[in-house]
Amino acid sequence: VLENCNYLLLEELKGKKMNKSLFEKENFVEQFAVIAQDIHSIKGLTFLDCEHIDGLIQNLLQNIPPSIGLAPFQRVIFKLRDCIKSYPLRNVFLHGDLKFANLIYDYEKIIGVIDWEDSSYGTNYKDLGQIFEMSQINRKRFIKTYENCTNETLDLDLLSYFKDLFYLKTSFEYLNHKNNYNLNLKQRQEINKNTLSVLSELNKHYN
Repeated sequence: VLENCNYLLLEELKGKKMNKSLFEKENFVEQFAVIAQDIHSIKGLTFLDCEHIDGLIQNLLQNIPPSIGLAPFQRVIFKLRDCIKSYPLRNVFLHGDLKFANLIYDYEKIIGVIDWEDSSYGTNYKDLGQIFEMSQINRKRFIKTYENCTNETLDLDLLSYFKDLFYLKTSFEYLNHKNNYNLNLKQRQEINKNTLSVLSELNKHYN
């Protein structure tokens, strides 16, 4: 047996990928919250330094679509960064891409999570912010179940900051045509219209 090594154990999962309609069911939301908390129960160093957040911020700054204007959203991103850095952040294990499409289910039970290539250590709010950026999830039920699994009470303001960061990331990808190549022109125009509307509200909120 090798000592002082990290191992990645792979297992074949005989199930189906989760879809949006199933994911809205209450029992799946509660199962998802328990799975997220189980992942985050693996602790790293006690607290994080600021560099962990800076990588996400830098990625956003580099991908602001020129069509929406750089300066306003640079201010939004810096405001979010400063708000997040004012909190002491625990360091835990992260999946890095927790979304319904990465859940495998069989009958009425989630049996596995796939796509771990973005896993790392960081604040659990990074995973949670990405989860909450998905509009179809029952957030109150998720939070209640997650908190019942741990002694931690989630800070809703901090959760909102991370959610908005991931909404910016997704919006920039859509506007830069990185995520909508399977859509026709009409669908892209509709998504762009809705995306710009929400970005406008975020801009007003943080500026």
